[in-house]
Amino acid sequence: MLLSILFLAGGIALLVGGSEALVRGSAHLARLLGMRPFVIGVTVVAFGTSAPELAASIGFSLSDQSEAAITNVVGSNIANIGLILGMTALLKPVPVARSILRRDAPMMVGISMLACLTLIDLRITRVEGAILSAGIVAYVWATYRLGRVDPESIRHELDREREHGLDLIPPEQPGRVWQNLGLIVVGLGALLIGSRLVVSGAMDIATAVGIPPALVSLTMVAFGTSLPELAACVVAARRGESDIALGNVVGSNVFNLLSVLGVSALVSPLRAPGDIWLHVWVMLGLSVVVLVVSGPRRRIGRVSGSGLLAAYLVYVILVYARDLGG
Repeated sequence: MLLSILFLAGGIALLVGGSEALVRGSAHLARLLGMRPFVIGVTVVAFGTSAPELAASIGFSLSDQSEAAITNVVGSNIANIGLILGMTALLKPVPVARSILRRDAPMMVGISMLACLTLIDLRITRVEGAILSAGIVAYVWATYRLGRVDPESIRHELDREREHGLDLIPPEQPGRVWQNLGLIVVGLGALLIGSRLVVSGAMDIATAVGIPPALVSLTMVAFGTSLPELAACVVAARRGESDIALGNVVGSNVFNLLSVLGVSALVSPLRAPGDIWLHVWVMLGLSVVVLVVSGPRRRIGRVSGSGLLAAYLVYVILVYARDLGG
């Protein structure tokens, strides 16, 4: 049991570290292509913080644990809204940009509904996986096209970031391209090894204590793979840029549903557990709640944040009470 716990903890650490290396290398290269920092955040960084979920879900899929692959995505999206956004709003109220309220958040709800349609027969086929994967390609392309600006505007935006202490990604240095490519390779390698350790540790723990593997994936693995989002949101809130948190959560949820489910289904068709709809409805409900509570005043206050966090904790308690009690 101790070895399995060490495997799980070590695997999650590699997933988090690997995603950090992947984000740094990819974001630098993306900046060389003339992308705005905001666009890098909602595409490259969102993909990087979703990379642990992608690696873990592919690992589950290859290990013939496709139920855990699906519950990992659903559980991570629930944790992103209930736990991460809730904790961030408790630290500092989260302002909601007009573009997020009118476009990105409704898109997250719509994509969640699309993912639900693929689960009607409790399966995600390779064809459905291809459709989801095509969706993330279209999302990234559209965001890139909308966010591409002239170099002078990029330098102006970078200057404003540095004034607020948000120079998280170094300015472009063409001579260090190979170093950033090396970071990408190292990050991908860490994600690959980490995913295998997470799958091995989670399955061993589930077998030893009699917990269904899908439940371990829905909670423990989902929380562990959501650590990059948690870290990014907490740092943003402490620096007075809590509006970044909502964009990070929305972007990560979109990437989870389209790229993680899509690519995992392309690797191997996925089967969903019979009770997946209970968790899917929770995911959809929290997504809609974000729209409702942020709409009138265009902010998510501490009261709403505490409500989201309480809802997540009650959900986890009820899920474990039901599964272990039964």
